[in-house]
Amino acid sequence: MGRQNRKQASTTGKVVVYLRVSGDEQAKVGHGLDSQRNACLAFAGQHSLEVLEVCADEGISGTLGLDRRPGLARAVTLCELRQADSILTYSQDRIARSQVVFEIVRDRATRAPFRIITARDGLDLTTQENEIPGDVMALVASIERKMIARRLLAGRRERSKRDGLGSGFCPFGY
Repeated sequence: MGRQNRKQASTTGKVVVYLRVSGDEQAKVGHGLDSQRNACLAFAGQHSLEVLEVCADEGISGTLGLDRRPGLARAVTLCELRQADSILTYSQDRIARSQVVFEIVRDRATRAPFRIITARDGLDLTTQENEIPGDVMALVASIERKMIARRLLAGRRERSKRDGLGSGFCPFGY
């Protein structure tokens, strides 16, 4: 089945909400997950979408594939089993910070078929109209991830110059 011709998300259906934060610190304090969940649930309510389940990957990078992201794997599986019609996520970069990972998930969505809807933009990333915007968002997310990694590395190097603890405290016995 080819990509559907819907620019905006449909106003009916069953969805599985997918949330992700990459940093361990973000996962510990719930930073990001609560706001993502609230935005997705509000979007679902406004568009008469039935939320079947909320799946999350806490402290897991968006560059990793489904084999290392149980929450995303569960969301995809629920859709492929036709228990849900769509994955609803806050934004494209919650699905992937890698163009390859995003393309794999979107390809599975196209073949199954199911939709990938973003609450922030209200876009269905599986439609033909949103194929290129989805690709651009995946590229930007990938570049942003590289920039974050560079900033963290630079910060660790500077800290290491200052106190020798650029990567944090060394474990006991190091």
